[in-house]
Amino acid sequence: MIFVELKILDNPITTDNTTDQLLLNNKGSTIYQTSAFAESLKRNGFSTPKYLYVLDDGEVAALLVVLVDKQSAMKSFFQKMQWFHGPVVLAEGGKVDECYSLLFDGLDHLSATENIFTISDSIPPYFSTGGAAAFDKRFSEHGFSLEPSATFAIDLTQEQGQIFSRMDKSCRKNIRDCETKGIELKRADSEDEVTQYNSLLKEFREKNRLPLPPVYPSLGIWKDLHGTHLDIFIATKGNEVISGMGTFKFNGIIFEAAVARSDYEMENKIYPQDLIKWGIITNGKAENARIYDLAGVSPNPTTDKEKGIYRFKEKWGGNLIKFNKYSKTYSDTKKKIFDMIKSLRNVMK
Repeated sequence: MIFVELKILDNPITTDNTTDQLLLNNKGSTIYQTSAFAESLKRNGFSTPKYLYVLDDGEVAALLVVLVDKQSAMKSFFQKMQWFHGPVVLAEGGKVDECYSLLFDGLDHLSATENIFTISDSIPPYFSTGGAAAFDKRFSEHGFSLEPSATFAIDLTQEQGQIFSRMDKSCRKNIRDCETKGIELKRADSEDEVTQYNSLLKEFREKNRLPLPPVYPSLGIWKDLHGTHLDIFIATKGNEVISGMGTFKFNGIIFEAAVARSDYEMENKIYPQDLIKWGIITNGKAENARIYDLAGVSPNPTTDKEKGIYRFKEKWGGNLIKFNKYSKTYSDTKKKIFDMIKSLRNVMK
């Protein structure tokens, strides 16, 4: 008898083929739905993953890796969950609707059992066939609010010269300037270099009054994933790391993460971040990657900061991809208290 069922697990499922290998059957699958990524986050204290699997006669037909955020006393009371680039539905035909129905049931069940008050800013797999819009109707019908977002993505299947020619002239100039001024680019290959990058990242975020990103290439995550799923590119002057950026990668799709900049580069008006981006592109092509995602912009920038980020990422000549982030509130009371506390914290900064 063939039947479809949902399983919610604390650990990745064991099948004849690993779920990460199954993800490679879907061209839109990314690092963020792999068990390797989720388990590294758990080991390194970033979040607690929950695995939702829809099984069709014992085989994985759909999956969604959800990250439960409960790292502090406050977060244990105001528990949120989130996911990136999911769900991944491997089923076809009439089973697709059933898969989504079971996944939505699973999310509602998790919200009750894990004391979740909201699902926040979750991102669909917008590189999948049909794009992000294919997911909007399903989520809005299940009570999710939709917030417009966007990203720029560079098609790495183009010839390298074509990518270079589509870049803004300022990018090309900045790359040449770095090279003539003795700035060197490399992938971090030692714990010392990763530690230098992390120190620079924390210093840069503190100076700009920003918290650390929810996920960034910490030393522990680098130890788990470097080489196969994670690279940290650093620009150096002499033996000093003056700029850096992490990249997560899987299935031919690269995501940049956690820009770190130094006073040195800003005081000397050099732009090693452009050199780093070009290094990511050339290394990505050497590894036969298909897509380089520049990790998010506002689709309708209004503030000077949003406009600056948009211009910086637009100048690389990538394609603008629009999508919606999904959120759902399970407790209006907790949501109001949480928003009030967050507002007070912002005022006190």
